[in-house]
Amino acid sequence: MRFGLILLFFLALPFTAHSSDQFGLVQVPVADVRAASGTLPKSFEYDPLQETQLLYNEVVQIFEESGEWLKVEGFEQKEFTHQDAWQGYPGWVLKKSVLPSDKIIPPNLVIKTKTAVLRKRPAAKSTGMTLSMGTKLLSPRGKQKKGFWEIKPVAGGKAWIDKNEVRLLVAPSEEATRKMILESGMRLLGEPYFWGGMSYAAVDCSGFTHLAYRVAGIDIPRDSHEQFMMARKIKKEGLRPGDLIFSASKEKPDKVIHVAIFVDSTSILEAPKTGEVVRTIEFDKKYGPDAVLHFGTYFGQN
Repeated sequence: MRFGLILLFFLALPFTAHSSDQFGLVQVPVADVRAASGTLPKSFEYDPLQETQLLYNEVVQIFEESGEWLKVEGFEQKEFTHQDAWQGYPGWVLKKSVLPSDKIIPPNLVIKTKTAVLRKRPAAKSTGMTLSMGTKLLSPRGKQKKGFWEIKPVAGGKAWIDKNEVRLLVAPSEEATRKMILESGMRLLGEPYFWGGMSYAAVDCSGFTHLAYRVAGIDIPRDSHEQFMMARKIKKEGLRPGDLIFSASKEKPDKVIHVAIFVDSTSILEAPKTGEVVRTIEFDKKYGPDAVLHFGTYFGQN
């Protein structure tokens, strides 16, 4: 039953489950996932060992312990490349960032603002933990008090979050969802690019699109090529606001290396590269006549 609950986080797709029945929840606002144990990334510098970031309350499957580190897979960030099979995103996280748990209950709220505070009491003056946009939370009784949702923290007990900082994980209309994707992306304008970043403080190109879609209630894979793999392929003329633009090199036209969000016929939203920030840019300025492009949507899928 426990494993079945965890799989509710996934879209219907082939999935390779590995030999471990130990699970946990991320108990820090943001946890860096590393390709190898032992080192943490330097702020906003390119680091090939940086894989992704996990947000508070994300589910992980635990496979191995090495000193202060755990080898895990992040279930809510689907990935294919490492094993040529769909799995949770693999890597190493600090042991102190994960609380082992055998009670995994799907969340029903997601933070929609750039940041939100998980407070000790239902009051604006109450202190607490600052969480990132895209963090999913559980309100076990669906109860509000004084304009705050009651939340079940990872470590147990009770906490509160402003109702204006979250939204219920219910499916709105397609138009409302597309609008939400763009609004979420716009909230991160000016934030730095960081390879493997996926939080309000810094993102890479696919972490940016993943976060924007997560707020809108659509769980897409973590990396750009996998996002392309799962998207329904469309023509440029079929692009609508919130759809994705994938780019590749001439040498490897079928291997996606970058992803951006389509805004309208003249502009896109993207996290471009190390040293730059999340921005809007004109379509023609970003992509020259020889650009190798693919176009995809997560709407109208069966």
